[in-house]
Amino acid sequence: MTQDFRSENPGLLPDGITIAILKMEHASRPRNKKIAWLLFLSGYIEQWGSGTLNMLNACRTEGSPEPEFKEAGDDFVVTFDKSPALNLLKNPEFLNERQNKSIQYLMDHAAINSKDYSDLYECTSRTARRDLSELVRLGIVTAIKKGKQVEYSLHDSLRTLRTNADKHGHGV
Repeated sequence: MTQDFRSENPGLLPDGITIAILKMEHASRPRNKKIAWLLFLSGYIEQWGSGTLNMLNACRTEGSPEPEFKEAGDDFVVTFDKSPALNLLKNPEFLNERQNKSIQYLMDHAAINSKDYSDLYECTSRTARRDLSELVRLGIVTAIKKGKQVEYSLHDSLRTLRTNADKHGHGV
């Protein structure tokens, strides 16, 4: 998986703060309280101890993997990896034509089942199930069991990303 962003900052975590603690509500221990207070007053800091939680929540919302937090030498390093699903949407050549068309279909429709997929893309039911299962495995669609039938819908985070990108003219 290609790394999307890596930030290295001088200094280790303050005493008593561990990487595990960063992933839950915790007290903030700024190194320089005067600078931290000025950043708070100027709006760069919203609330003490909330930065890492905001990063984790943003990654979950976007369907991206959690960032990796680590201490390396005398530095604290945060690495964000690209979402595999988002990477596939940006590189549609990694999916077959039916799968790419089904993503477009699911942007306009709530769900599709394997029979409708088979009819729509003129393939066997086995091929439809294989294509849809691969999209589930990649995190692009979610499978919802409805009795004996399974319906597939675009993962909510991807629907949001595509809608936001379309609004701003960026494309995904």
